[in-house]
Amino acid sequence: MRVVAVLSILVVVVSAIPSRSAPVSARSKWKVEKSAGRVVARLESNVVNYGAADNPVVLTLACSLDDRRLQAYFASPMKTMGTFTVRFDGEPAVEHGAPGDRFWDPVESSQLRVADAKATDFVRDVRTHRRLLLRHEFSGRFYDASFDLAGLAGVIAPLRQACDLPEVSPPTPAPPDAAASRAPKETRVGNWVVKETVSKIDDKPRILMTASDKVGNLNVVIRCQEGTLEAYLYSGAILDSDRQTQRTTVTVALDGGEPSTYRESASGSQAVFFPDTAAFVRSLSNHRSIRITTTPYTPRRTMAVRTTDIDIADFDKAFAPVAAACPGH
Repeated sequence: MRVVAVLSILVVVVSAIPSRSAPVSARSKWKVEKSAGRVVARLESNVVNYGAADNPVVLTLACSLDDRRLQAYFASPMKTMGTFTVRFDGEPAVEHGAPGDRFWDPVESSQLRVADAKATDFVRDVRTHRRLLLRHEFSGRFYDASFDLAGLAGVIAPLRQACDLPEVSPPTPAPPDAAASRAPKETRVGNWVVKETVSKIDDKPRILMTASDKVGNLNVVIRCQEGTLEAYLYSGAILDSDRQTQRTTVTVALDGGEPSTYRESASGSQAVFFPDTAAFVRSLSNHRSIRITTTPYTPRRTMAVRTTDIDIADFDKAFAPVAAACPGH
């Protein structure tokens, strides 16, 4: 009986000793799969708040076994505007994709593909860096997804062999994230709300100023982002558009003056960008109100217009930080 008891104790003690064959790190979230036709490595981003739903973006690296074609793409739960921007660690950002029109097109894919000619370099960057930031746009809004690339070296062997990928040096420590270290700042100037953050793409100031109607259904938005100034209207309701041209008609009048008519593509059916940002911004100076006429979408397409007044007094004061971040506009 004593021998059995001693053996039982030894079994418990030995089983508690960690195995040398166990993985050294459990940080990797990469998943590698091999099917009949290709080898695929996938990685999910952080959860992205898209408004209607919170979902991650999935990065996929794939190699076709028959022709050794290497592919890289992101799968987003949202339709996008055709281009996307990536940034590895603290290096300069790179734009991918072909720019398209800003309105939503039902045939657009939510897959953001790296061109085949750039896939090899992109995969090399994925293997030699620690962080990846993806920025994509829908309905006038930018969404950022971040990826922790750690652990790929431990699971990439099947993909490397399938596409004959070269050996690479391990990633170096990533520099500090400037955007994460600076707290957002929000101020109110009259009816304008000014939000100041740091761009995750180029570490420069990102300013967003918004004036809304009394219930928040319609908003005048001006933003400086990555050195680009843009102005647009954002509607809480889907805007109607011409079936042939896919363009939405909007009229704007300042302080009861002569209205100006714009026929523009509605990004995501809710955002209408002004074609000449500088001219529109200049027109707001020294005015107190803006009257906007839009046509919300209805299932029966009754084309009932809606007129909204928005207080834009104190524009010049609110615009000062935007002008500083985007000079020359």
